[in-house]
Amino acid sequence: MADNPERSWRCRRCGALLGVERAGKLHLKYKAAQYLVEGSVTAVCHRCNELSVMATTRTLQDQDARSEM
Repeated sequence: MADNPERSWRCRRCGALLGVERAGKLHLKYKAAQYLVEGSVTAVCHRCNELSVMATTRTLQDQDARSEM
């Protein structure tokens, strides 16, 4: 198993691929635009206009560590 597996971010309504998380960063691509993002991201699905939110694994781990203090 890989140390940094990929995690797909899909629209919960239509299943369209919104992004892929790799190594704690979310890779977003739509037409010619591409972005690498860390943290929590909110996006509107390009197919059905559903609002979706995703937090990168690294952000979730940081939140867990802070709550244990």
